[in-house]
Amino acid sequence: MGFEFLADREDERSWTVAGEEKGRYWVGEGQFALQVTLATFSKEPSRKKVRDLWQERWNRQPSPVLLVAAWPAAAPERAMLCGPLGDDPSIVVRDIAQAERIARRALLEPSRAFAIQFITAALAEIDDELPGIRNEGLLSSHELQVGVPARKDWADASDRALPMLGLTDRALVERMGYSIDRTGDLALLSTASGGEKRAVAVFLDRSERPDAPSAKFDQRTPVDAALLQARREGLRWVLAVRGSTLRLYSASTSGAAGQRGRTETFLELDLALLETRHAGYLSLLFASDALAEGGTFDEVAAASRDFTTRLSERLREQVYEHTVPRLAAAIAARHEGAPDKAALDGIYHAALTVLF
Repeated sequence: MGFEFLADREDERSWTVAGEEKGRYWVGEGQFALQVTLATFSKEPSRKKVRDLWQERWNRQPSPVLLVAAWPAAAPERAMLCGPLGDDPSIVVRDIAQAERIARRALLEPSRAFAIQFITAALAEIDDELPGIRNEGLLSSHELQVGVPARKDWADASDRALPMLGLTDRALVERMGYSIDRTGDLALLSTASGGEKRAVAVFLDRSERPDAPSAKFDQRTPVDAALLQARREGLRWVLAVRGSTLRLYSASTSGAAGQRGRTETFLELDLALLETRHAGYLSLLFASDALAEGGTFDEVAAASRDFTTRLSERLREQVYEHTVPRLAAAIAARHEGAPDKAALDGIYHAALTVLF
């Protein structure tokens, strides 16, 4: 193939048509399992050519197909991803390393349905501002998008995170600097060096979700159980781990950028969807040293609070120093004669009513 792709998997097969090899493919889990097919080109192919090749491979079979059309000889190394079903499959362009992470994750999904769900969401999300990052009020989106990549330690954090992007589950967590002490269905995460407790972790199977009730936790959600344990241990953080997806919760939402309940406030990182150039988020926001008291997560959280406060102040200034006076003047212009104090109060309240 000229380059390595899913080299650690032993189920690589040849896709041959009329004696001509068109590519390689791998098969996922379950009945009518996903097929990931790799085709290589010397230069970037047209989208029509890629869609035609995908249609030939899919051929209306019940198995979904994710076609990875790569041109590794070009600079930069890029690939198109096309699939998984239908007459008009989605198609996106990404670097080969990210395309491989998406393919690997899709093959590990426990069934055809899970694989389709993941690929469909992945190809839809991949053109977002920060693909692979889901922020539900734990930090400010502005700080994530602008402030974090501007940090002086961003380049170093990215270099440290790059070797971790292909890891999953316990191997990933240990590489982030944690020691894992498994107790039942939950785990305590400590620093690998000093043994200081950092967080409670819950490791999820491929068919489990962090916010779905589970029989393992007496019909509570895994996150609810982990947050309860974190409060018992006096720990600040809960980390939900499902393959290459990490979800960070605070045992207290106090000071979060968006004030919601604990289970609705989190930061998620999906390494399969994370662009290679964004690797630094893993080190700066999820690693063991990042979650220390006063660590990089606390620094980013403080910057988030500062930005939110400044934004609120600017909004208040805009409303009460510019918008309300203009509304009041427009309403007062319809008033006959010079308004007295009672009339002025009425005009002011009418302006607020119109505004809000």
